[in-house]
Amino acid sequence: MRGAWLLGVLGLGTLAGCGTELAFVPPEEVLVLSACPEGSRCERVADGRSRITVEACVPESVRTPRADAQVTLTLSAGSWEGLDGATRTVSASIRTDPCFRPTLVTSTELRTLRVDAELKGVRRFLEIPLQPAALEAVELIPGPLQPRGGQESQLQVQVRATNEGLPTQGTRVVFQVEGIEPARAQVALWPDQTELDAQGRVVARLLPSQEVTQVTLRVQAIPPGTSTSVPPIERTFTLNVTPP
Repeated sequence: MRGAWLLGVLGLGTLAGCGTELAFVPPEEVLVLSACPEGSRCERVADGRSRITVEACVPESVRTPRADAQVTLTLSAGSWEGLDGATRTVSASIRTDPCFRPTLVTSTELRTLRVDAELKGVRRFLEIPLQPAALEAVELIPGPLQPRGGQESQLQVQVRATNEGLPTQGTRVVFQVEGIEPARAQVALWPDQTELDAQGRVVARLLPSQEVTQVTLRVQAIPPGTSTSVPPIERTFTLNVTPP
């Protein structure tokens, strides 16, 4: 099956009880697995806070004792809402409700999430592709920064994503010196590009020559991947340099 979500069959199994042999019944008729059921959370963004509801249902036509039947879901990355971040597996009884609808919280890793489902030997899986987090701000912290001529200064940049999330892992920051006053002066800046850390920050170093009075920097943040729906953002900073 093709589409944004890929459903896969990992194997066949037998549901114990009632003597019902399901070895020749397609697993998709025993366990129905989907993401984003109607009216649920469906935020497919790798920002460490977005929510996606997963639904695993056992059709009423499936003959199995429901008093002791459980659906188990295992997540490849991220976490389950309301549980410890290290918990990858959740289970629920289908005794009173044939559907289990937990909500996962995405990580900041740009990947296709995989959810494995199991019901007494019947296994299926669901793949959910994520997109990079949209970016909304590039900031110098703390600001304003006032470098001194002839001395190395540290530039700490914070990049913020929309909806209070974190930038996706692999987001790059590119630095470029746009202008120097006076024009004959020199400024060293390194590295010229680097990836954000887990908190959405990077550090660069600036060394203006002694005669520099002003430096104009362009700082660009570029999300990972090839998606054109998540554009880079940039900001220009003008730094006044104090005499040595």
